[in-house]
Amino acid sequence: MKKLFYFAAAAVALAACAKNEVVPVNSGENQEITFNVAPKTKAGTQTFKTTWNFKAYAYYYAGGSASATPELYINKAIVSYQTIKTETGDKSVWKSNTPYYWPKNGSLTFFAWTSLEEDVATPENTAVSSFDGVECNATTGIKAKDYDVTTNKNIDFLVADVAANQTKNINTYGHDGVPTLFRHTLSYVIFNVVTDKKYSPTKTFELKSITFEDIANKGNYQQIPASPDTKNWTVTGTKEQTYYIAPAAATGVIITEAPTTLTSNATQNYFLPQEFSNTAKLVITYEVTTTEGKSTSVDHVVKEIYINPKEGSKMFQSWLMGKKYTVTLTFKLDEILWDPAVEDWTTADGTVSSDVK
Repeated sequence: MKKLFYFAAAAVALAACAKNEVVPVNSGENQEITFNVAPKTKAGTQTFKTTWNFKAYAYYYAGGSASATPELYINKAIVSYQTIKTETGDKSVWKSNTPYYWPKNGSLTFFAWTSLEEDVATPENTAVSSFDGVECNATTGIKAKDYDVTTNKNIDFLVADVAANQTKNINTYGHDGVPTLFRHTLSYVIFNVVTDKKYSPTKTFELKSITFEDIANKGNYQQIPASPDTKNWTVTGTKEQTYYIAPAAATGVIITEAPTTLTSNATQNYFLPQEFSNTAKLVITYEVTTTEGKSTSVDHVVKEIYINPKEGSKMFQSWLMGKKYTVTLTFKLDEILWDPAVEDWTTADGTVSSDVK
């Protein structure tokens, strides 16, 4: 079996917002806070669509001093892409429905998050989702309590980099606003399945399921202090998790010599970043059907692969935050061979005589 690793440094640059005042939006001195959303992720592989939105928070520091007591300035503002009228014509910006304005004396520090429900079979249908348990404060940033990847199946949980000490809208990604960079907080895992050679038409491989055992499915996320890779997550629960379930009881995925990527909404792709114990494993269930003339036989196989064994080859020691892992499972048969040998003639003990008449 071989495994391939792809780094998906998830990043979607966004923007941030501020406190509401009763002033005209286009008043010369009172500039409304808008958002600066990058059209692509940092790696340039994912488009942040203008049909999506996100939640933003901001804390005010009087005089712009980091030692000042932070005051909540924006709380759970839902930011979306909107067209507004200005003195020079229509303009498209990222903003909240309630206008917020930059303070006269001091700076703002911004936080933001969003979650996207991935349609694996049809990615263009991915949409904004929501879940409970997310909070924000100036000390810890974005927090998520008891986030469950099983309950939130195929939900991409994105948290923006902290945008600290901001005092005005700037143009970084083509829009005026506070620059905010979103990153994936979870790990992304997909499987390819393939046979080592062509076995059809006499033999057919059919995958029934891939299940993880003894891996974490639930944890607490805390943005600050920022830590490398897995350390923003604290594991709170472990549960058996099925990566792939056949869409019907009698049907699975037919495996051939042409690699197949398991991309359907029956798969679970987002997992908790974590370090693996020596007992964590994959359990792969499949069938091999043999057809010889009018005779058919089915061999039901359950294969266990330890992810991080104490000895031998390790599949993974950990999954890291914001990384994409592609695992290729190669199915093969051991052909029956013969090892013929001829025993030397030996002479029997004793002498036998007989008269022939």
